[in-house]
Amino acid sequence: MSQSLPQLPKLRGKKRRRANRREYDPAVDPLLARWAAQRHLAIDEAAKRVGVPASQLRRWIKDHPEMAAAINAGERNADAQVVDALYKRCLGVEFDDDHISRVGEDKDHNPVHIRKIKRRRPPDTQAILFWLKNRLPDQWSDKPTTLTTKEIIARVRTIPALPPKPQDKNSGI
Repeated sequence: MSQSLPQLPKLRGKKRRRANRREYDPAVDPLLARWAAQRHLAIDEAAKRVGVPASQLRRWIKDHPEMAAAINAGERNADAQVVDALYKRCLGVEFDDDHISRVGEDKDHNPVHIRKIKRRRPPDTQAILFWLKNRLPDQWSDKPTTLTTKEIIARVRTIPALPPKPQDKNSGI
């Protein structure tokens, strides 16, 4: 006495909507891929922006080496910009700024005076520590590394021997 599940009505005339598919354009699509990579967009989001399904974008990346190269170049460019910004923040930076004061009037009779001035942002110690801990972890790590006995012996063996002390003539020996 097994009961069967009721049959679902078949949908007639309703076709599965297919996403926008288009041909690969070697002049445009690598540029779009590089643009998406510079903004660190995921493949799904990049595909939406390019106007194709994510599976098609993945296939293009796999089939066309210039697409993969464009994505890698975009990611490297974005990473370089971040490294440059962190470097500037570590060293401090001088920049131009507008100083607005209420002297005189502009064309709408608002009392405004804009003057260009140079400002200096001092180095950021947190950025400096971040940089040092990541670039020089041996010297700047929060967790000191413990050396094994073999490493200690290897370091001691590399220390040059001290020259013998000259003997004193008055010592009587």
